[in-house]
Amino acid sequence: MSKFYCGIGHKWCKFCRKVKTKNKGKTTVCMYCKVGLSFLDKCPRIAEIETVRFYELVRSVDFDDAFSHIVKWWPTQKNCRDGYLGVYNKLCKMKPRWPKLGDMMISVDKEEWDGEIYPNVSGIYRNTNQKFGIEFTPWKDWISMYITTETITNFTHEEIVGACLWEMTYHGFDEISIQQNLTNLYDSIEEIKKN
Repeated sequence: MSKFYCGIGHKWCKFCRKVKTKNKGKTTVCMYCKVGLSFLDKCPRIAEIETVRFYELVRSVDFDDAFSHIVKWWPTQKNCRDGYLGVYNKLCKMKPRWPKLGDMMISVDKEEWDGEIYPNVSGIYRNTNQKFGIEFTPWKDWISMYITTETITNFTHEEIVGACLWEMTYHGFDEISIQQNLTNLYDSIEEIKKN
């Protein structure tokens, strides 16, 4: 439990550094973001309270349930169970980082290909809603990111973990292979620039 009490939400807040009340309790100033708040829904931290981090989902989901969704979406992955299980076990043992603002989130959208619906996993910046690829993102950053509330609403926890496991292992089942693929990609880009 945090030692700081949110005067608007009337609860102990694990996100705010310190809050103080001004104008006889009508406005609370969050000393973390330096913004005067009069309603809790304007708090920049409220979105983080309403969602979960990826590591919490990984630890709460049975691997076989998540893997069943991988096979449903991508049947050719059936023979890769051991690779996915190894990654799942590594993620369960990792300790997440705690980004200061939690600006980067994981988003899973529904995308149609050839009449079938597939999950499309991407990163998204909270403030701008700008999406970006995260397949090369270090796994410690993956487990530290929050999941968007839309993702939690539209997919089960097992589906989210399955989709994310597929995305994060697209270039390999270990981080060394993934980083080597990223290096090869950069080398190819540099070679193209030279020509």
